[in-house]
Amino acid sequence: MQKLEKILTSVSIAVIAAVAFAATPVLAGDYPLKTCVVTGEKLDSDTYDYHYKGRLVRFCCKSCVEKFNKDPQKFLKILDAAEQKAAKKS
Repeated sequence: MQKLEKILTSVSIAVIAAVAFAATPVLAGDYPLKTCVVTGEKLDSDTYDYHYKGRLVRFCCKSCVEKFNKDPQKFLKILDAAEQKAAKKS
């Protein structure tokens, strides 16, 4: 019975952590790009936030997610470069 309780406790903690991560807002200044990684269009109030393997990727619209998922590494390189550039500035 104690083993079951430990398992349930662990699962509960994992679920709570996942929900907290997903609900954590990302401030506009924290994201290194001002444009969509797929189209290059400016990100605005209609920005679509997508989490890919725990990483935030912002698109100009929801339809860009499908294009992104065809070759995520291609687009993540753009995001990586922007993050590195932002890190050098700070």
